[in-house]
Amino acid sequence: MIFAYRFVSSVAFGCCLISLAACGEGGEGSSAGAIASVAWDPVNDPTVISYTVHYGKHSSGSVGSCNYENSLDVAEPSTAIGGLEFNAQYYFAVSAFNGAHSSCSDEITEMTPAGQSNGNPM
Repeated sequence: MIFAYRFVSSVAFGCCLISLAACGEGGEGSSAGAIASVAWDPVNDPTVISYTVHYGKHSSGSVGSCNYENSLDVAEPSTAIGGLEFNAQYYFAVSAFNGAHSSCSDEITEMTPAGQSNGNPM
């Protein structure tokens, strides 16, 4: 059985915007987990060479902080993050890198979709 879910949220990142969409495929016990697709407007600064998406199941605790359990460095202003737990609250923020990391964007939070049983309906 295929399970798909989509949610969208956005937050300002300096002069940029983060959009979050998530899809999950599989059911309970699926190794795929939920997938978050994160995209934002690129920073209008030619010295920015990459971005870091910071995420986890706990808030960073303060505005601009990048204190999250996980991070992913990317060259483009979008990425997909797989293996997230179903039915769990996640927090996301982005920082820019030009030799040093900027402070993090405002945080967005979303709940991943609930898993669905692979059993046949009655």
